[in-house]
Amino acid sequence: MEDLFNMDYSDEIKKALNAPMRKIRLLSLFSGIGAFEKALDRCNIPYELIGYCEIDKYASKAYSAIHGVSEEKNLWDVCKVDATSLKGGVDLLTYGFPCTDISVAGRQAGFVDEFGNLTRSGLFYEALRIINECKPKIAVAENVKNLMSQAFVDQYHIVQESLGEAGYNNYVQILNAKDYGIPQNRERVFIISIRKDIDIGYEFPNPIPLKLCLKDMLESKVAEKYYLSEQSIRSFEEHARRNAENGNGFGWNVCDVDMTDRQTDRQTDRQTDRQTEEHLCAMRSRQERRSQPRRSSGRVKQCGVLLSEKGTKLERETDVAMTLMARDHKGFGNQAMTGVLEISDG
Repeated sequence: MEDLFNMDYSDEIKKALNAPMRKIRLLSLFSGIGAFEKALDRCNIPYELIGYCEIDKYASKAYSAIHGVSEEKNLWDVCKVDATSLKGGVDLLTYGFPCTDISVAGRQAGFVDEFGNLTRSGLFYEALRIINECKPKIAVAENVKNLMSQAFVDQYHIVQESLGEAGYNNYVQILNAKDYGIPQNRERVFIISIRKDIDIGYEFPNPIPLKLCLKDMLESKVAEKYYLSEQSIRSFEEHARRNAENGNGFGWNVCDVDMTDRQTDRQTDRQTDRQTEEHLCAMRSRQERRSQPRRSSGRVKQCGVLLSEKGTKLERETDVAMTLMARDHKGFGNQAMTGVLEISDG
């Protein structure tokens, strides 16, 4: 994105962008805690925040604290934003409109529900209205890759065609976080819309080698609440017992394993084929954990693992985390989830 403001443009386009002479003027919609803004900070791209728009009061407070701005900058409800006075005054508009009705984990109702009402994902139309009102030089959207699936081909065409009618050329690509330095398998579609009168083309950045793995991101000290409780362990044992009685399911056991370090091709996320004989290992009870000086001895190995079948099956080790889902805070589900295996040699 920095290249769009610093390339060797013609004098006429430089005058239109005016970026080298001042900070980028940013309008942020569906701001959350400001991921786009943090990206600008990390790329050392100076910007002036015209305003951010976040209806959740807790996210707004977090945004304010993270970026050091007053909540007076918050425009709150995107449906009530009047951007007509900003026409010609916005360089960059960001809008990660809600994925609730597009995501495979959501209702998948699209932009309009069965009663003809706009869904939360249908708030795209509010972003489009604001884009039409203020005509930013560049608009950047981010959403789940399911937007480009066959199930939502109509919604994707709406996005493309409506932005084109608003006067923008669109550059679209699905990017994965693991291809840009983060050990997480997180695929998202990015839509870069550049106003036609200043567009000179855009190319997405090439992938870079992944030098980190999941265990590099783990904290050395983790609060007890993040470990499996005695109640959870008993639930797993009961789950395994019922499955055994029905003649299906996977076994579960608390055990120790001796796991040696391995070489991993992190760029392609190649996994080993090692399994654990249907045992979910190293999920120790609190009493067992407290009896072992694991944190102070420095003899603890950690690695990422994929868990399924409500946490009763250890699929494999992994160096790349899966994308978090909205329901993950509820605990283990049937789908594969990322967990952390701790092994003590003490």
